[in-house]
Amino acid sequence: MRYAILISIFLGLLVPLFSHGQESRFRFSRIDINQGLSNNEVNCIYKDKNGFLWFGTRSGLNRYDGYKFKIFRHKQSDSTSLADEEVSQIFEGPENTLWMNTKSTPSSYNLLTEKFNQHPQHYLSSIGIEEQSLQSIKKAADGSYWFLGVSKGLFRLAAGSAKAGCIIKNESAKFNVTDFVFVNEVQSQDIYITDMINFLLLKWHFPLRNYPLVILEYSILE
Repeated sequence: MRYAILISIFLGLLVPLFSHGQESRFRFSRIDINQGLSNNEVNCIYKDKNGFLWFGTRSGLNRYDGYKFKIFRHKQSDSTSLADEEVSQIFEGPENTLWMNTKSTPSSYNLLTEKFNQHPQHYLSSIGIEEQSLQSIKKAADGSYWFLGVSKGLFRLAAGSAKAGCIIKNESAKFNVTDFVFVNEVQSQDIYITDMINFLLLKWHFPLRNYPLVILEYSILE
C-alpha cells in the first residue's frame, strides 16, 4: 500500500507535464561520464543555496554549475578530503556546511573554505547530540535545524542556539523515528513523523519552545 501511494503521488506530479506536452517549457539533457560526471551510478542529488547541483555517486562527490563538474574524492594523505568516495546522502547543515553520508563514515563540507571534516561527530557532540551518524538533516522555516540520528532520536537546534533540544528519544518511545517532513510550517507548525517499522504516520503540533512534542493524532498505514 505504501508503494502504491508513492507511485500515485509520482504520477500525479507528472500529469501537469504531460497535459501540456505540446507547449513544453522544459528542456532535458543527458548528463553522464561523457560530460564529466565521475560515475553514472548516482545515489543522491542536492541543490545548495548558491544554485550548485551536488551528485553523490559510487566514486566521488560531484558539484555541477550548469557547465562543468568539480569532483571531490578521498585522498589518503589529506585529512580535509572526502572521507569515502561512495556518497549515499547529502544534507544542508548549519554554519555554511553540507553533510553527507558515505559508505564508511559521515563527512561535512565547508562551503566557504571548501574543506571536508571527516569527523563531524565532534560538532554533533558540541551541540549536545551524541550520535555517530545521521539519517537526515532538515532546515525549518524558522531557521532551526532538525537532526535525525540513527540511534538516539530526533533533535532540534534553534537559530542562534548553541545546544540542540531532544524532540523524541528513540530508546524511550514506542516507535523509532525513521523520517520526518514539515507541513504548513508558518500556519499550523505541524510535523509528520514516520516509523517505517510499525508503519505509523504521526501528526504533531509543537509550540517550538517546549520539548518534547505533544502528539495530536496518529494513524496506521495499511
